[in-house]
Amino acid sequence: MDAKNTSQVIENLENQVERLDKEVYNLNSKVELLEGLLIKIIENQKISPNLLLDIDCIAVKKDLSGEERAEISFFLLKVQKEYMQEGKVPNLEEFHSGLCNVLGVTQNEKEEYPIEISKQLLQKYDKIGEFPVAKEILSKS
Repeated sequence: MDAKNTSQVIENLENQVERLDKEVYNLNSKVELLEGLLIKIIENQKISPNLLLDIDCIAVKKDLSGEERAEISFFLLKVQKEYMQEGKVPNLEEFHSGLCNVLGVTQNEKEEYPIEISKQLLQKYDKIGEFPVAKEILSKS
C-alpha cells in the first residue's frame, strides 16, 4: 500500500467518522426532545392543546436535526442582539415569520403553524428570564 492509497483510506475513514458523529448528534438531539415532551405529558397527566404549540413538539413533528434545532437558538440570539445594539424590536408577526423561516415552514404549511407558537415560545423565555426582548415583542402585539 503506497502513501497515496493510505492517504485516501484515511480520508475516507475520517469522512465516515464525521458522518457518524453527525448522526449520533442528531439522534441525541431527538432523544432529548422526546424525553422533554414525555416529561411534560407525565407531569400534566394529559396532553394539553398547548403542548402541540410547544417548540419542542414542533421540532419533533418537523423532524429537525440537532443543527436545525440550534438554528432556533441562533435566531433568538440574533433578535436579542438587534434589540441590545440597535433597540430594534420586531412585532409579533415579524418574529413569527422569522421563526417559521427557521423552522422551514413552507407557504402550504403556514396554517398548521399559528402565531400562538411564537407567543408561547416568547412567554416561556420571558418567564425564565433568558430573553429580555420577549416582553417587548409581546407588548407590541
